[in-house]
Amino acid sequence: MNSKSKISALAVSLTLGCITQANAASCDATKVQNLVGSLAIYNVVNNAVQTASASTVRVIDPARPTLTKDLNSGRLTIFTDTNGIITSISCY
Repeated sequence: MNSKSKISALAVSLTLGCITQANAASCDATKVQNLVGSLAIYNVVNNAVQTASASTVRVIDPARPTLTKDLNSGRLTIFTDTNGIITSISCY
């Protein structure tokens, strides 16, 4: 992944961290497991938030592996590899 792609991926990750859905029901990651293997671009992640009925989202990649210790059952957590490919999705 070249530096231009890394900067784009970081910008997408930061933007996606701000996506929220008002009055969302409890998050259901089972509805979006089909996205594992997809590139975590804005449209894919935004669709995942809506489909999973999540109130917020965070995208975690190996370059930024820090996780907060607060549990939030309404938050969709998407893990990616170094290329931005979704490796797992859960709600917490």
